[in-house]
Amino acid sequence: RINIAGHSLSANRESVQRTIVLPVGTADDVRRVLELLLPGAAPALGEALDAGLGGRGADGGFEPAPRRAAWLHPFAWRRIGWLERDGIAAIRRGVLVRGLVLVPLARLQSVAVQRGPLRRMLRLSSLRLHTVTGPVTATLPVIDEAGATAAFDAVAREAVERAALDTSHHWGAADG
Repeated sequence: RINIAGHSLSANRESVQRTIVLPVGTADDVRRVLELLLPGAAPALGEALDAGLGGRGADGGFEPAPRRAAWLHPFAWRRIGWLERDGIAAIRRGVLVRGLVLVPLARLQSVAVQRGPLRRMLRLSSLRLHTVTGPVTATLPVIDEAGATAAFDAVAREAVERAALDTSHHWGAADG
């Protein structure tokens, strides 16, 4: 699934079908589709892509959720993690229904850190990367409190730099 700028979030059949890029496929199929959507992303992510689809803990360079996150996500805390590589943020979560969300930072609209009373007590936060409205939400449900602040700073800084360098919205323009 993908979020598409300018498309409504209505639940009609046509709108839902436009956001599905690969209904079913293998990891190799995911790499081929990813290369079409974000050229250069699959090689840049390398082993992190496999770790995002099936890994846990620090596999593939992911920053994992701390053990105390088990109080909030007893079955999934080992799968929860994030990384940023070459202008792409990856958020991994879920055990039975695994999810990997890739966000090109050049298209990021904002980033937010949230701490409720229970998360504050456990020294945890959640991190949300805001993109255009669509079926995909880039939310990291738990992250270490200090890691959340560092992630916020790193992602915000990288997003500004990537957006300034990005020319993909200039269709047909010659590279300067």
